[in-house]
Amino acid sequence: MRSVDDLVSLMLGAIDEDVCEAFCTGCEAREFTPATFTDPSEEWCPAYFSPGDPGCVKHEIYKQMEEKAGEVISLLGEAQEENVYLSCVRED
Repeated sequence: MRSVDDLVSLMLGAIDEDVCEAFCTGCEAREFTPATFTDPSEEWCPAYFSPGDPGCVKHEIYKQMEEKAGEVISLLGEAQEENVYLSCVRED
């Protein structure tokens, strides 16, 4: 059985593109260097465009998302335990 942390990672990984778009689009920490004749354009982020990185300026919001995802996983576990209980009661 997977750990809660593994399931949280899977859950947030499933919406990673949406999370990055919400966190990174317009972020004040993001730096953009326009292209020149000799160099291509370049984007830089202190968190490497990863909201889960502690260097992200919005990391606390991401931590809250992890906590909420953990709550969802716990509720799923409770539902599963309830199913096991009900199946045991029905067998009696």
